[in-house]
Amino acid sequence: MNLLNSNDTYKNQFNFLRLSSSILLGCMPFFPLIKEWSLNLGNMLEIIFILLLFIALIRTIATNNTKFIINVVILYSAIITILVLFTLGSKDIIDSISALRLYIEPLIISLSIIILSKYSWTDAFKILKLSLLVLLTISSLAIVQFVYPKLIVNIHSPDYYSILRWKTDFIAFSNYNRSISVFNDPNVLALYLLISLPSIFLFDKIRKIGNLKKYLFVLLVIAAIILTNSRQALVILLFYFVIFLIKNFKGNMFLISFASGGILVNILYILGKNEIRERIFDWLRFRNDTVGLNGRSEDWTYFFNNIDKSIFFGNGLNTGRSISMENSYLLLVSQIGVIGLILLFILFAGFIFILTSYNYPINGYAIYPLIAFVLSCIVGDYILISVISSIAIFLVLFGYKRDEEVFN
Repeated sequence: MNLLNSNDTYKNQFNFLRLSSSILLGCMPFFPLIKEWSLNLGNMLEIIFILLLFIALIRTIATNNTKFIINVVILYSAIITILVLFTLGSKDIIDSISALRLYIEPLIISLSIIILSKYSWTDAFKILKLSLLVLLTISSLAIVQFVYPKLIVNIHSPDYYSILRWKTDFIAFSNYNRSISVFNDPNVLALYLLISLPSIFLFDKIRKIGNLKKYLFVLLVIAAIILTNSRQALVILLFYFVIFLIKNFKGNMFLISFASGGILVNILYILGKNEIRERIFDWLRFRNDTVGLNGRSEDWTYFFNNIDKSIFFGNGLNTGRSISMENSYLLLVSQIGVIGLILLFILFAGFIFILTSYNYPINGYAIYPLIAFVLSCIVGDYILISVISSIAIFLVLFGYKRDEEVFN
C-alpha cells in the first residue's frame, strides 16, 4: 500500500514530516557553532525542532496506522521506555534528562526516515539532497580553513578561541591546522564527513549527476577528512576502500589481493624510511601516548578495575560531562548495565525482524556509515554526539531500491 497516492491529506502530512525532519537533521551540524555564541538559543532551537518533528510523527502515525508502522512504533516505544527508566534511575536527574535528549534525537529521525522511505520515498530523497548540500558546505569550509583560517576563526565565538586553540593552531598550511569547519572538534568533524561520504554515491545512484561532479564531490570530502588530521578517520577510510574493493570486485580476488598488498608494501616502505616516517608521524601527531590510545587505555583499565554491582543495572544515563569513557560501549554498560544492553539487543533483533518481514528497502551503501559508526565508537563517546548518531542512522535506514526513480 502506497499512502502517498491516497489523498491530499496524506501528502500534506508527509510533507510536514519531511520538512520537520529536514530542519532538524540539516541544522544539527550547526548547533555546536550556535551554542558557542548563545547556549540558550542553541538549546531552545534544538528543543523546538525536536518537538516539531515529534508532532509531525504523531500526526502521521495517527492517520497512517498500517501494520508495519504500528509494529515499528511499538518497538520504538519500548526502547524509549527503557531509556526513560534508566533516566529516572540516575543520581543527577537534570544531566540524565539532557542525555535522554541525545538518545531521542536519532531515534525520532530514524522513525521519520523509515516511514518516509516506505510510504513517501520522494520526500525521503529530498532530505538526502539537503544532507548532501550540508555535507559539501561543511567540507568546503574545512578546505578554506587550511588556506585562510582567519575566516573560520571569525565564524566561531571569541569566547571559545582558547578552547579551540588546543585542537588546532589556525595557521595557514600548518600540519597542526586541523580543520574544524563549523564543528568544535576535528575528530567529530572527520567522523561526520566519513559517515556522510557515501551519500554522494547514493545520490548519484538515484539521480545521475555525472562522473565529473561525483568524483569532484568525493575528492572534496576526502580532502576535508585528511585536513582534520584525524588518525581514526584515516583508518576507517582504509576500511571503506577495502569494503569498496570487496563489493565491486568480489569476483576478482587478484585485484583485491594486489591492492591490499600494495597498501601494505607502501606502509612498510614508509616505516623503513626514517625521514619520511618522522614527517608522517609528526603530521599524524604520533607521540609516546599514541600507543596507549592517548590515555584511552588508562580510562578503560580504570573501568574494568572498578567494576561493581552497578554493572548489572548501570548508574543511569549521563551526558559524559562528569565521566569520559572514550568508548561508547563501555559508556553504555556504565549507564544501563548488562541488563539494559541485553534488553536493547533483544529489541534491536526485533527491529531487524520487522524490517526484513516487511521487505524494507535498505540501500546498498548502508554498510559504510554503519562500519564507520561501529568502529569509531570503540575510541570515542560518539553515541552521545547526536549529530553523528543521527546522520549515521539516517544513511543506514534510508530506503532505496535500484529500480526506483525520482520524477521531480
